[in-house]
Amino acid sequence: MFFLLEALAREGRFDELLKTIHDYWGVQIAAGATTCWETYHPQEARSTRSHCHGWSAAPVYFLSQYVLGVQPLAPGFRKILVAPRGNLEWCHGRAPTPAGTVECFWQRTGQRSNSG
Repeated sequence: MFFLLEALAREGRFDELLKTIHDYWGVQIAAGATTCWETYHPQEARSTRSHCHGWSAAPVYFLSQYVLGVQPLAPGFRKILVAPRGNLEWCHGRAPTPAGTVECFWQRTGQRSNSG
C-alpha cells in the first residue's frame, strides 16, 4: 500500500490518495484500531495477522507530507514549507522533525487562483 500511495502522490492524485487512506485505514479505525494493522482482509475470518505493524503506517507519512503539507525546504527541516494538497476543507496536525514538532492548522476560505 505504501507504493500505491507513493505512486498516487508522484502523479499528483491527492484526492485519490486521501480516498485510499480513508477506505483502507478508515475501516481499521472504525473497527476500534489504535494502531496500523499489517493487512486488512474483511472477507477472511481473521482480518489481519498483526494489529500493530510499522510497515502499515504509511498514512502517517503521506498525511503529514502532503495533506497537512509539512515539507522540508532545508536539511533537517531547518526551513519548512506548508503546502497542503487534496480536497479537504481544513486540517490540523503535528509533524515530527529533527528540529522539533511542527504543529499547523489550515482552513480553505475561498477559491484559489493560479493566475498572477
